[in-house]
Amino acid sequence: MLRNARFEHDSNPFAYFVSILRHLEGTPLHEAFGVLGPALEKLATSNCSWPDRLHDLGLCWILLSRTLLSLYVPNLSLDPVTVQGCKSTYQKTQEVWINSQIHLHSSLENMRTGNHTNVFTRLLQDRLLGLENEPGSKALPRKPSGESDTASLQSFWKETRTFLGDIVSPERMEKFLVSSELSGAELVSQEKLFQDSASNFLQRMSSAYAPLSDLLPAIELSLMQLRFGLRAVQHAL
Repeated sequence: MLRNARFEHDSNPFAYFVSILRHLEGTPLHEAFGVLGPALEKLATSNCSWPDRLHDLGLCWILLSRTLLSLYVPNLSLDPVTVQGCKSTYQKTQEVWINSQIHLHSSLENMRTGNHTNVFTRLLQDRLLGLENEPGSKALPRKPSGESDTASLQSFWKETRTFLGDIVSPERMEKFLVSSELSGAELVSQEKLFQDSASNFLQRMSSAYAPLSDLLPAIELSLMQLRFGLRAVQHAL
C-alpha cells in the first residue's frame, strides 16, 4: 500500500510524516500512532517561536516513545504451553528447510562427483544436530530448562510492564507536561527522577536478564526517545 502511495514531501518533514499516517488510515499501525498524529500535525502547521517549538518537539519524542512501547511490550501474560508450541513449530519448520537443503546439495554433488556429501551437507547436518539439541526443543515435560526459560521471559515482561506502569505511565507523563508550564527546581527534580529511573531500570534488566539481552535494545531505544523528549521539554522553559 505504501509502495504505490505518493506522499506530500516538501520542505516540512512533519507534513511528510503526517501524509504517511493518513495513508495508513484503517490499519492497526495507524491506530497505534494515533496519539502521535495530532502532535505531528501541530508541528506541521505551527509557526511558533523556538522555545515553544522545542517544547512541541519534546512532546512528539515522548509520544513516539509511548507508541513504540505500546507496539513492542506485550500487554498479556505469556502462556508457557503457547511458548513451547511456538518453539516446536519453529523447530519443525527449520528442520524441514534444512533437510530440503541437504537433499538439494546431496543431489547436486552426486551429479557432479558421484558422492552424496560435501562441505555444505556436513555443515547443514551439524546445524540440524544443533537445532535438535537446543534448549526447549523437546516436549515441555521432558525439558525443565524450557520451563525455566519461559518463567524468566514472563518475569522479564512483568517487570517491564510494572516499570512502565509506575514510572512512565501516560498519567504521570501528562502530569509532568502540565506542570512544565511552571519552571523551577521542582520541574528539574521531576525530570531528573525520570532520567535516573530509566537509566537504573535499563542497567538492572541488562544484568538480571542477560540471556534475554536481545529483547532489551527496542525498550532501550524507546526510553531514549522518552528521555530526550523530557529533556527537550525541560530546556524549552
